[in-house]
Amino acid sequence: MRTMATVVRKDFSDSVRSLSLWVATLLLVAAACAVYLFVWGAQDIAGPRLETGILSMTFPLQFLIGLIALLVGFGAIVGERTTGSIKILLGLPPTRRDVFLGKFVGRFLVIAVPIAVTFLAVSVLSLVTYGEVPIADFAPLLLGALLLGAVWTSIAVSFSAVTESRTRVIAACLSVWLVLVVLWEILLTILYYIVEGTFPEAAGPDFVAEPTWVLVLQRLNPIEAFAFLSSEYVEPMILPALFPFFVGEQRWGEYTTAERYHGQEGATEIPFYLEGEFGAVILLAWIVIPLAIGYLRFRSVDL
Repeated sequence: MRTMATVVRKDFSDSVRSLSLWVATLLLVAAACAVYLFVWGAQDIAGPRLETGILSMTFPLQFLIGLIALLVGFGAIVGERTTGSIKILLGLPPTRRDVFLGKFVGRFLVIAVPIAVTFLAVSVLSLVTYGEVPIADFAPLLLGALLLGAVWTSIAVSFSAVTESRTRVIAACLSVWLVLVVLWEILLTILYYIVEGTFPEAAGPDFVAEPTWVLVLQRLNPIEAFAFLSSEYVEPMILPALFPFFVGEQRWGEYTTAERYHGQEGATEIPFYLEGEFGAVILLAWIVIPLAIGYLRFRSVDL
């Protein structure tokens, strides 16, 4: 444990000296504050403006946290592997497990810095503009954002551990980001057509129950899981920052998961795996499974 802590401290101190980290921090802070300030100044916002501001600031968070975490994490191990310095590191007391987990924890702490700074900046902005800080909403959003950051860090560090080339790591990280953020709804729509024989938009104007497998697959996306989980604790319903190809009148935002599950307005009962809190289990699985695969491969790879 002591040797892993040493790896964490060294990795964190090396990363915080990186210019890209501070550029990423400024980008995340600027994007969240700009959206929050825009909503405060807009004159044609329907409904409570503070709630709209909270909802709006989650979009740049969901969109950028993944990109920043992948940027911070992709070189965690492959960088030292290509220079040969990892052989020197492994010749010292740290084992491969210490190096792998230490790199993950170190890079997660690095991504936690811009997330925490962003919430601090938005809190100050909220106090100046709205005269209050919605701590009851910001606290669960901060925890959810940290979980989301850990998910993307886990993916990046695991790819970094099992790949010999920085180019391949970058390609793999960007591919996963594109699938989960850009293509997820498109792929789900294609699968929907194969299984149901029609596109979801062509299902008809009537409010009908959606297939359970559709709701489950949507929930398995980490960004959707973050949105569902956050919506359990935050006053405005948090929408996932995905490219909304899988649209239709029944998408959430219009109806709750329970209403979509039963095809009936006012319905409340749903299986436990569709409950918002189950999003935490999904996010933890997205953290643990890539780490397990990455470590098992890194443990036996020839360096």
